[in-house]
Amino acid sequence: MKLSDVERRSANKASYFTQSLVLFKKAQQTTEFLLKRYPGYKDKADAYYILAKNAMEFQDVKKADQYFNMAYKTSGANNQLKDKAGLSVAENLYNNKKYAQAIPYYEKALSDKSDKWWTKDDYNLAWCYYRSKQSSRAINLMQEIHNLSKGGKYLDMSAQVERDLAFLYTVEGRVDEAVRFF
Repeated sequence: MKLSDVERRSANKASYFTQSLVLFKKAQQTTEFLLKRYPGYKDKADAYYILAKNAMEFQDVKKADQYFNMAYKTSGANNQLKDKAGLSVAENLYNNKKYAQAIPYYEKALSDKSDKWWTKDDYNLAWCYYRSKQSSRAINLMQEIHNLSKGGKYLDMSAQVERDLAFLYTVEGRVDEAVRFF
């Protein structure tokens, strides 16, 4: 921070983080070793979840997806961790256009509506329904997201939902319903 703006812009920023990067990678390797060495470790789902988040930090989506799946499979009765890992698996499937496969993960993870991000995550689920030829479910969910977005408890997705509902109603030939909604 003592560098001037000009010096800071031209500095090799990666060199400042060399030591922390080495330690970060060492922690990843140690965790992986311990999981192999002690397969019965009771909190291994947490370890897999941390490994997944770290892999995302390193932009290794394939490895992150593997770890999120392991966290999901080994989480057992830990519903909060299972939901977080399942949501991450669903988002990766959604981003890879595997919509039908993402649906059960989204549905399980989003069964509790207490999180403020529920509207955003269910918005993706609605598009998974649509892209899996379940248009009625997509429209119904979009309407619910729209209603909940207006209350202030959840992330406001109403603008996106209104735009997309217009599209969905039109594609489905449900113009009268669109008129009633708008």
